[in-house]
Amino acid sequence: DLIIHDNAKKGVIVQKYSLALRQVDRFQAGNYKCIASNVEGDGYSANVELKIM
Repeated sequence: DLIIHDNAKKGVIVQKYSLALRQVDRFQAGNYKCIASNVEGDGYSANVELKIM
């Protein structure tokens, strides 16, 4: 697994409830999910598959 952090210069924008990927290429294709952690534990979203055509 790879953790994605907000990096507008690289086209990765994380805001509250969304992830925006700009200038994507085939190397960014794959499965994405959100993981949130706090003192109560971890929460996981469903996987989303990103296909680059």
